[in-house]
Amino acid sequence: MKKKLLDIKKNFDYENAYMLSAPVERIGKLVSRFELFNKIKAIPGEIIECGVFKGSSLSQFVKLRALYGHSSSKKIIAFDTFGKFPEKCSSDDKKYLKNFTSEAGNQSIEKNKLLKIFKELGVDKNLELIKGNILKTLPQFIKSNKHIKISLLHIDVDTYEPTKICLDILYPHVVKNGVVILDDYGAFPGANKAIDEFFSNKPNVIKSLPYSSYISYVIK
Repeated sequence: MKKKLLDIKKNFDYENAYMLSAPVERIGKLVSRFELFNKIKAIPGEIIECGVFKGSSLSQFVKLRALYGHSSSKKIIAFDTFGKFPEKCSSDDKKYLKNFTSEAGNQSIEKNKLLKIFKELGVDKNLELIKGNILKTLPQFIKSNKHIKISLLHIDVDTYEPTKICLDILYPHVVKNGVVILDDYGAFPGANKAIDEFFSNKPNVIKSLPYSSYISYVIK
């Protein structure tokens, strides 16, 4: 018999277990995402996440959107393999990814399972999950959505080439005062290099919040 991913009816138990066991840094990530989401609540534009992994940050954005009443006005589009990490990357990235996946695993949540959870919670509307290697799916997406406007761009793809393509393709579509969350800045050498190269000739300042050493951001 196929095991259920989650029993939504046990959410109270899950919440208690998480709050009791989560280290301060994990709570800091929640607070940071909330504060950054709060900056774009009145700014027109869609929300795009590059790199879903287990669905934690996407789940937070979907629920914050619902809390603010923006489920119909702000579409959320998320890109991921919804499977195993792509194997092709630099030797430096491979070393860091090996350490990361040994702790967190190398398998993202399945697309259908994530959609099922969101549907059970009633937060699945105006949401698009795009499965595949982002090096292929992102150029295809933007070709069909040339005029998309983005208020929040969350980049969490760990390695150099995916980070570079996300910035190259999507940053021009981020609206004025829109927010770009750089989840990997400082954690992965490939992502660091791509981010530093991209912003080296731009006036934008890469900032951080006091609650989390893992999340940096840029206001366009």
